[in-house]
This record gives sequence, C-alpha cells and structure tokens, in this order.
Amino acid sequence: MRAVLSILVFIIVISVSIIPYIVYTAVPAVSYVEPQQSIHASSIKATGTIQMNDIRDVYLTQPVMVDEVLVSLGDSVEKGELLARLSTTPVPLAALALSQQPALTGLDITSAELSQYAALLSQYGIDSQVLIDAMQEQNTASAATASSTQIVPEKEIRAPTAGIITGLNLKANGLAGLGQPAVTIGNNKSFVAVASVRESDISLVKLGAAAEITGNGMGGKVYKGYVSRIYPTATKVLSGTASSTVVQVEIVIDQPDARLKHGFTAKVEIETSDPREIVTVPYEAVRQDRNNTEYVYVYRDTQIKRQDITTGIELSTGVEAVEGLIPGDIVITEPDRISGDGALVRLRGEGKANA
Repeated sequence: MRAVLSILVFIIVISVSIIPYIVYTAVPAVSYVEPQQSIHASSIKATGTIQMNDIRDVYLTQPVMVDEVLVSLGDSVEKGELLARLSTTPVPLAALALSQQPALTGLDITSAELSQYAALLSQYGIDSQVLIDAMQEQNTASAATASSTQIVPEKEIRAPTAGIITGLNLKANGLAGLGQPAVTIGNNKSFVAVASVRESDISLVKLGAAAEITGNGMGGKVYKGYVSRIYPTATKVLSGTASSTVVQVEIVIDQPDARLKHGFTAKVEIETSDPREIVTVPYEAVRQDRNNTEYVYVYRDTQIKRQDITTGIELSTGVEAVEGLIPGDIVITEPDRISGDGALVRLRGEGKANA
C-alpha cells in the first residue's frame, strides 16, 4: 500500500510540474510592436542641378584684340582683380563684322587694309576673298565711309565681383567680339538647386516650403533649403522615347560649403504639408474584415482584443493609424495566429513601429 501511495504521489508531482508547461507551450507565441509617435510632413521628390545663385556676365562694349588672359576656368577671383589685358590697336568694324558674320556684304576695304587683316581673319577660318567680294558688291560712298570707322578699345578686363570663373571666351592674340560674354563669374558662396517638378505635383509646392538636397557628389551630406521661385511656365522634357511636362523650381541652399559644385546633379525633396505628429504600425499588423473595416489585434489586460482603426498616409515602413491607437499600445504583428477576441497568447520579443 505504501508503495502504491508513493507512486500516486510521484505521478501527481510530475503532473503538476508538466501540465503548466504543456499549457504554456500550447499557447501561441506572437511578436508585437509598440506604435511610435513621430513627426511627419508630406513631400514630393524631383531631380535637377546645382547652380550658382549670383552669376555675372562681363560683356565688352567694343571689339578688341586680346593681348593676355590671366585666368582660367575654375579660378577664384576677387572683386577688381585683373582678368585680361587688351590691345590698344583699333579694330575696323569691317574686320569685326566679317569675323562674326561672313555673309555680310556692302562693305568697302582697301587693298592695304585687306593685307593688314588677312592674317587676323585667317585665324578664324575666313578667306580674304570674302572681303574682296564685299568690295566688289559695294556701290555707294556712304558704305565705304561706314566700313572704315574705327573704335578705340578698352585696355583691360577686371572682375566686377568675387567668385569663380565659370565661362571664358577670351584667347590671347585672338579677337574678342560682342556677341557673347567675355567672362562669366559665379558667386561660390550662394547656390540654388534648380529642380524639375512634375506637372501633377507642382500645385502642391509653395514658396518658402522647406526642402532637402542630396546628390552623388555631396559626400552623403543632406543640405537644407527653401523654395524661392516657381517658374511661371512649363516645359517638356524627353526621357528616352517618352516626354513629360515639368515646371522648374529654384531652391535656395542654406549654408553651402566647398562640396557643392556648379553643375552637380541634385535630388530634392520638398515638403508639401506642415509637420505633424503621427502614429504608425507595420503593414503586416493591419487586417480588413468583410465590411472593409481595418483593424489590429492589441494585447490589453492579459487578453487579445480586436481594435478597429482608421488608417491615413502610407509610408515605406508602415501605415498611419489616425484613430484607434495610442503610443504604448501592444499591437500584435502576427494576426494570422490569433483566433479572435480573448485568445491566449505569449508575447515574443518587442519592437517599435518605424515612422
């Protein structure tokens, strides 16, 4: 009898020890997250280029021969710095006109003048026969008077502002004309990103909107800025065989540094709404019933409960819960393992929903 009692006690002890374990292992373990409150602002994305905000073109007021060029593309210059020395030899208007537009006629030039300027014209691929033909076609004395007019040239070119040489149309011993800027100087202390925004997005962009600028040449840095100009007209751009309509937007870059270069490719993200607080949950936590009501399962008071929610914006890492959840709720991320309200579960791991 005593042996039987001992066996019964042993069985009872073992049962008491094992049954809780069996019950514990029979309850499904589920993962969960705590929704995280964060600040979010809606935005649109676009691409463009980095440009200097203040660019000065230096034009000559007279045609002139260049004696010496003292700068090169990319050089930094100070305001008033000497950029080029110019010849004081007068240049006949006839020679200038034909160097820029050989098709002009009605000009008179003497044989002595032709000999004097033939070498100059040949540097620009202009045959002296052009001048001879022009002489033959001329039949009025007034044209002869006009063609012999000479202009006294400037003696030098100096930088009107400090910056970087971004354009240079001067060559030593060459002729500098009037049709294009002799020198272009950009202010490397002030930059803008000029971005092409899709026509479907442009109505969302407002002057003064905050923006972030990144690019392959910027060393991973994210620059801050704001929309300073929205162009009044749209343009069509080609991408492969397709075309799209875009509107140019200028974004002033705050605190530019030496990483920025004129002409860099830029990626911009422009805020289209004021920042606000949101609560998000992972997509896998959200379910929808037959009535298209969205819901999640939450763990409250040691029980699983269904919680209907209203969703909002969709992000890459989750969806906004506009109503139904608050920070601190325990949201089950494996709802397929839940049998329904009141189900027993074991919580496995923990995490935070990413905004």
